[in-house]
Amino acid sequence: MKLPCGECKGRCCTYPAMSKREFKVIRKKYGVPKETEFIEPIDSPIVMPVKMGTDRCTYLSASGSCSVYDLRPRVCKLYGEIPAMPCQYLYPEKAQDKVNSLMKKLSHSLACTRNSS
Repeated sequence: MKLPCGECKGRCCTYPAMSKREFKVIRKKYGVPKETEFIEPIDSPIVMPVKMGTDRCTYLSASGSCSVYDLRPRVCKLYGEIPAMPCQYLYPEKAQDKVNSLMKKLSHSLACTRNSS
């Protein structure tokens, strides 16, 4: 199924969990925007680069498109393609239930730190 990403403007682009290796590849090609904050779960191989003070991916453009689409992380490629990650635009209630469940699990199992670039 073709996702309506052009209409949606990046609803799924929150807390962009990527491996540190994926981030290194993106950073090498695109750099890191100035207003970037890093959320790093303790003892985890992931990093979440967000726009400072938000939960939005730092690589989400002002127009709502992905500025690193050719190198986007695996989680972004899977979003809307597997039942565990329903498209927020097409299935908002189902997606919100999944997000709430995941955030509840994360809040109980992970301590996180936020660091500015």
